Amino acid sequence: MQRHSYLDRISWLTGPAVDSVLASCGALAAAVNSTTILVSSRLAAQPVPKQDELLAKELALACQFARPGDDPEELLEDEAFAAAHALLRRGYSHAC
Repeated sequence: MQRHSYLDRISWLTGPAVDSVLASCGALAAAVNSTTILVSSRLAAQPVPKQDELLAKELALACQFARPGDDPEELLEDEAFAAAHALLRRGYSHAC
């Protein structure tokens, strides 16, 4: 039996069109839904710890999209940052 993790279902989209969309809203990355995260090429200019924090936060937001609920956006952002920091404390780095 082959195991699949939630991460296997995530699509990380990049490219000029993604850069344009993200630049229009002043973002370097954005979770669009439970399976899609947009990542700007401008993110590569950031220090690796900043890249890790942002990518981990967007992954947490994608996980939140998979759950039903109506929590206020600011609470979801706070929860996503807390989850990202917990992941980073465990040694996660996209650069590994």
